[in-house]
Amino acid sequence: MVRGVYIQRTASERMTIEQALKRYLAEVSPTKAPKTAQSEIGSAKKLMEKLGSYSLAALSAEVISEYRDKRLSERTRRKTPV
Repeated sequence: MVRGVYIQRTASERMTIEQALKRYLAEVSPTKAPKTAQSEIGSAKKLMEKLGSYSLAALSAEVISEYRDKRLSERTRRKTPV
């Protein structure tokens, strides 16, 4: 209940980040330039690997900032920051 308005959360509680990203890759990415679509696949794989099991309703700023901090501390194969 926010400001006296009920917000239906059932769909967001059932859908996981992985399901949402797969749907995005299937429906939205193909409409973009091939290079962009390919780049989005790589980004989505990393997100699915770490956050894929979370439901959309369970995703919070805390979870996202923790993921961001871990990613920023990682290094590429060339030993440069991600």
